[in-house]
Amino acid sequence: MKRWLLLLLLAGCSSAGKDDESPASVEAEMTAPGLTARPDRFEAVLEAVGRPAWKERVTRIQFTWHHIGKGLKRSYEWDLLADQVTATAGEKTETFPSGGPGELHASFVNDSYWFLFELMAAEDGSLKRTLGPVQADGFRGKLPEMLTVDVRYPENEGYTGGDRYILYLDAQNLPRAWSFHKGGTWEPTLVTTREKHVRAHGVALPTEFRTADGAVFIRIENVRINGEALP
Repeated sequence: MKRWLLLLLLAGCSSAGKDDESPASVEAEMTAPGLTARPDRFEAVLEAVGRPAWKERVTRIQFTWHHIGKGLKRSYEWDLLADQVTATAGEKTETFPSGGPGELHASFVNDSYWFLFELMAAEDGSLKRTLGPVQADGFRGKLPEMLTVDVRYPENEGYTGGDRYILYLDAQNLPRAWSFHKGGTWEPTLVTTREKHVRAHGVALPTEFRTADGAVFIRIENVRINGEALP
């Protein structure tokens, strides 16, 4: 699949952060005392979510992306062997290659990256580096302090170049929360949990995303892997 960047803004997020923050100041914060770089950590994340099984055993995946607040739903069937996606949004259904083009391709990128972020990020050229244990903004006391992996995308590529995403990992290297940083700012634009993983055919995929107040923001529904319906 071509390198396409995440489109969390399609979920209704607005920019909130240090938009005037310079790259130099961001890098200074990233390398502050107590933060360490371990480029191998993302490989451990991929093991936790089952990327080897994804590449070897998963041939077809179906799901519905549901924005709870907006009542918006879009459904997809992705044939990985044929590299074809059939997307349905409202009354419109369209089939296109996973790399596009297509009228619903941008929606597919956004929605599949919510569900399959680690697997998608493994295929692109984004910068991935490990930071020290930190607390997810807004979740103090609700989530343990966790090791984090910072995923940053190049500017001027894909739909939303320059954005960054931080994964908050548990002791088994499975992401339990993440933050979206529009334009690469250090202050997050949105932070949610990554919960209720479905596990089948060797992969572990999140199906519920909650904000700090406990409200469900995004839910992944009607999941099928290789034709098997999952709870």
